[in-house]
Amino acid sequence: MYDIFFVGKSNDEYQKLKIRFPLAKQVDNFAQAKQMSLTKMFWVIWDDLKLNLNFNFDYKVPEWDRPYTHVFKNGEFYDGVCLFPKNANVSERELKHRFFIKKKEIDVQASVPKIYDIFYIDSWEEYQEALTTSTTEMFWMTGKNLETHADFKFDMYFSHYNTDDRNQNHAFVHQTPVSNFFNGIFLCSKNKPLSKKEVEHRFPIHRREWDIVASLPKNYENYCGLVTTYEQYLELVEKSPTELFWVIPNDVKLDSNFDFNIYFSHDNDFDRKTNHVFLNGEHYDGVMLLSKHSPISEREFKYRFLTNKKDWDIVASVPKKYDIFYIDSWEEYQEALERSSTEMFWMTSRNIATALDFEFDIYFSHHNSYDRGQTHAFIHRVGDKDSYNGIFLCSKNKPLSKREIEYRTPLERKEWDIVASGPVTYQQYVVN
Repeated sequence: MYDIFFVGKSNDEYQKLKIRFPLAKQVDNFAQAKQMSLTKMFWVIWDDLKLNLNFNFDYKVPEWDRPYTHVFKNGEFYDGVCLFPKNANVSERELKHRFFIKKKEIDVQASVPKIYDIFYIDSWEEYQEALTTSTTEMFWMTGKNLETHADFKFDMYFSHYNTDDRNQNHAFVHQTPVSNFFNGIFLCSKNKPLSKKEVEHRFPIHRREWDIVASLPKNYENYCGLVTTYEQYLELVEKSPTELFWVIPNDVKLDSNFDFNIYFSHDNDFDRKTNHVFLNGEHYDGVMLLSKHSPISEREFKYRFLTNKKDWDIVASVPKKYDIFYIDSWEEYQEALERSSTEMFWMTSRNIATALDFEFDIYFSHHNSYDRGQTHAFIHRVGDKDSYNGIFLCSKNKPLSKREIEYRTPLERKEWDIVASGPVTYQQYVVN
């Protein structure tokens, strides 16, 4: 058997080769392989090939063919495994393009091209890292804000003698409901680096455009009811895989017709770097599409009143009604204070009857910090006498004292001229 040399950096393919052929050696370049060879001919496996496991390096070369370089099929091309004569004079240009003057092409599948490395690149720093760490001469540039088309396989390959395409950047169709763009997936050449501006705008100036749909819009990450604190929001700014993400508070009820498939293509710089707020009933304090490029302050988060925002005249949700509790003792009030899933809650009683036209539907927007931190009292009417000791809307931000609960008289309260309750009819029992 002829000597076998793996030319390039050691990788998984070399480890597999070494298991099958323990005498195979790894070298840095062709000249080193030629110098170390002790046989009349020697095999060269390049580090960008994936070997066919059925290829056993047992090809018999007739005496009259030994002066020729034998090149075996690499997928569709003849630029893969080579069998060189020991005394071959091969130029650097021939090696670079794997196009040898004195050669024989052998119609035997010895390898397939190694798929070009794939990188998620959404910043200049990530592109520079890909340029440095890619193990292949070309590499794929996709993004966390893209969805790869089901039919796109990242299997494009240019032979080593196709210098034009190997030294060019390639752009593929990014298909959106509005139009098609060439700002999604790219096949980049290490021989033609992009500038910072080209990467950030996702617009290589010199590129070859392919009429192949490679990517689609990706749905932004949806964190429904999971963001209740500012610290959780900050964590998403850092870790969310998409540059925008949905925040749906747990005190809203989503509109069944609301479409979360809103998407901004990379050329829409304004919308990608702006926060978006949607109607929550009448107010803009519900569903938000937040941009990692425009972080909000703790105060903005608390009051849901954003500075850098775009208001959408689309109802995405309605406020959840405040929880209702029957409270006739201090212990029941404490339990309500702990269990309420809403910031405010209704305090009614088993000893009063709710007015027929009272709907428990009052809501204060998050922008209205005054009313959200206040206790609200409503009229309890008995005959022609009105009092404010029936139904209350309580704030968790302003707890009541034991005395206020037991006497049903909050000292600091906002009184509403709305009849909410009246006398209850006492239960009647026949006792024998």
